[in-house]
Formats: sequence, C-alpha cells, structure tokens
Amino acid sequence: MISILWGVMGCSVLLAIVYLFSENKKAVNWQTFLIGFLLQVILGFVVLRWSVGVSIIEFLSDGVNAIMSAGQEGLTFVFGELADPDREGGSIFVINVLAIMIFLTSLISILYHFGIMQLFVRIVGGFISRFMKTRAVESTNAVTNMFLGMTQSAISVKPYISNISRSQVFAIMVGGLASVSGAVLFGLVALGIPVEYLLSAAVMSAPAGLMVAKLMIPETDEAVQDEWKDIDLAQSSAEGEDPTFMDALINGSRDGVTLTVNSAMVLIAIIGLVALVDIILGSIGGLVGYSELSLNLIFGYLFAPVAFLIGIPWDEAILAGGLLGEKVILNEFVAFTSFTEVIDQFSEKSVAILSFALAGFANIGSVGIVLGIMLGIAPRRNKEIQSMAGKSLFAATIANLLNGAIIGMFFF
Repeated sequence: MISILWGVMGCSVLLAIVYLFSENKKAVNWQTFLIGFLLQVILGFVVLRWSVGVSIIEFLSDGVNAIMSAGQEGLTFVFGELADPDREGGSIFVINVLAIMIFLTSLISILYHFGIMQLFVRIVGGFISRFMKTRAVESTNAVTNMFLGMTQSAISVKPYISNISRSQVFAIMVGGLASVSGAVLFGLVALGIPVEYLLSAAVMSAPAGLMVAKLMIPETDEAVQDEWKDIDLAQSSAEGEDPTFMDALINGSRDGVTLTVNSAMVLIAIIGLVALVDIILGSIGGLVGYSELSLNLIFGYLFAPVAFLIGIPWDEAILAGGLLGEKVILNEFVAFTSFTEVIDQFSEKSVAILSFALAGFANIGSVGIVLGIMLGIAPRRNKEIQSMAGKSLFAATIANLLNGAIIGMFFF
C-alpha cells in the first residue's frame, strides 16, 4: 500500500508541475491525458503483476536474447576472441556493447523493407491515435521511436513537419527525447540492464511522451488534418529508387556503424571531461578537507529529492540522484554505465525504477540533435522550434520519471 501511495504522490507532483507550465490550460484534452496515463499504469501492471503479461515479457526477452546471440556470432567472426565478453581482461565496451547496434539497425531496416515494421506501427499507432485522440503524424512518430532513433523517426514523418501544428511538432520532439531506440536498447542490454525492464520502458515511452507533450502544449489548431492513409512509412534507398533487400541491409549496417562510432566518440569525450572535472573538484574540495567532491556527488544531492519522489528510498536517493543527473546533463549511456557499477547497492524496487527512469534520450546533447533534425526538415519554423527546445527536454524527462514512479507502485 505504501508503494502505491508513494507512486500516486510522485505521479501527482510530476503531472502538477507539467500542468503548471502548460501553455494553454483551458485547451488540455483530458481524454488524451487520462488515457495516456491509464495506458502507462496498465502497462506497468501487465509487466510486473499480471502473470500473462509477465509471461509475454519473458517470451519477448528470450527473443531479444536470441537476437543478441545471433548478433554475437557476427561480432565473433569479425573480432575473434576480442568479442568474447568472458575473455581474460574483461569485455571490450566498443565491441560487446556498441558494435551490436550495427546488427540491430540492419535487422530493423530489413524488417521495414518487407513491411513488417510498418504494419506494427500502423496497428499500435492507430490504437494510440484512436484512444488518446492524437493525430496520425504524432502517433506514428511515437511508435516508430520504439525502434528507430530520433533522427530516423523524425525523417519517417518528414513531409508533414512543415505544415503540422505547433503541438504536433512539440510532440515529435518530446517523443524522440523520451524514447530509447531499439539499437540503443540492445546496447544497454549488453551492459547488463534487465531486458524486461528496457522492453517495457520502450513501450511505455510512447503514451508517456504524447501525454506529457499534450499537457504542456495542447492542440489548439483544429484546421490541421492528417489521415493514416497519407502517412508513408516506406524507407527508400535513394531518391526515385525502390530499395532492394541488399539496399536495406547495407544502409541499415551503415547507419549502425555511424551510431556506434558517434556513441563511442561522445562517450570518450564526456567520460574524459567528467574525469578531468572530478580531478579539479577533488583538488578544490581537498583544500577544505573534502577531497571526495565530484560531479556525481553534486548531481546526487541536486537530484536526490527527484529520486525520492519517484519511489527511491532516501538511503539510496543520493546515489540514484547522481545517476539521474548524469542522464540529463551527460547522456543515458554514461548513466547506465555508472548504474551497472553500483547496481548491487540498490534494492530490487530501486533497480526497476531507475531502469525505467533512465531509459530515454532526454539529455542536453540530444536536444541539440533534435534541433538539428527539425530545423533541417522545417527551416522556416526556426524560431518556433528553437523556442520549444528547453520545454521538450523538460517534458521528456518528466515522461521518463513518470514511467519510473508508476513501476515503483507495483512493488508491494
């Protein structure tokens, strides 16, 4: 009972904050809000408390592990013993964690080539659109975010971004930041994060992102129309050409290489800079007898109240707050990497809450990526899109925290 009341309190506070910053409180569609929140709660119950739901998640988890094993064969063929995660000296991060994303992006590209992903997106996106009363473009984008990164998912609705409403543009920005793509999900699984939590978080992020976005910037443009029959989810290999199977395989692999290299470069830069800052902070702290001062410790104290709000016990809140701070200020890979190093210091409930709360691209660096994508697609909406950058980060962060708070309700 305490967990339920704690979760209800956390969700209420988070949603009240979003409502407080809503651009147009009178225009909020309460059906969108209530159905979106209800979907999150139902999904939380399904993955943790309903025996059938638990069995489904276990089945899907086994499928993910099987796919991971298949991808591992490719890594072993190319890198040999270096790809063995149990090798003497430990696993190599760029091979065992990042390079697996190459395999998954190619697999997703092939599934799009054969129309399998499009069918799933239309079914789930149509369900969300009908029950949450959201438009086709934003609903499509929310579902594609489960598999594609924020770049590809935004491109999937590229022809519509110039003409859709401000509310829909914001929903697309928030959806990209609140989600975690399939490729990155595989990387996080390789880190050792429970796959069942990551799968559930990926699904819950769709209604969560839409709900929070529509609460902060409600739809007011009734003249905007979009129909599911007009949404084209096909992926072309080149302008005017029909993609072949090999196009899908090669282009998907190329996207995976880009994602892997970019992730590696960002991690090298960020972790190196954090280490440098920690050296400086430790030196400064040493002057006053506090040599333990570090960036993570500062994040811990700043975000500890947030961690406590979503259900983390106070004796674990400072450590959890450090992870939440790393996720928002740095990125999710850095936060999850730190998480794996201290995961044994958390209770089972806290591990679940943090797995959901950290599963998203909501960080400062990703906002820059979203801006680059959206401004490239719709340059004439430059000022409008830039004005929503900070709000999109805030809304996506709240969506991830809501997922964590809801999951915490079911640990009793």
